Amino acid sequence: MENNKVFVGSLPPELTTKMLTSMFDKFGKITETIIMTDKRTDKSKGYGYVTFSKNSDAKKAIKAMDQTEIEGKKMLVTFSKPERNV
Repeated sequence: MENNKVFVGSLPPELTTKMLTSMFDKFGKITETIIMTDKRTDKSKGYGYVTFSKNSDAKKAIKAMDQTEIEGKKMLVTFSKPERNV
C-alpha cells in the first residue's frame, strides 16, 4: 500500500489548517489536512499531516518542503509512519 500521508513538524503555533493546505496544494490534490491540537487547550502541538491523493505528489512535497524555514524554524517534512494497532 502506498503512503500518501505526509508528516509536517516544527510548525508555528498560529499556523492554521487552511494555511498549511495552501503551502502544500501546489504539489497535487490534497484529500485531508490536520494540525494536531492539545485536547484541553485547543492549541497547536506544532505538527500536522497532509494527505495527498497520489503518492507521487507526496514525494514531490517532501522533496521541496523538507527543511524549508517557516518563521525561523526548519520544518521536518517526511512520510508519516503507519499507525500501530494498540
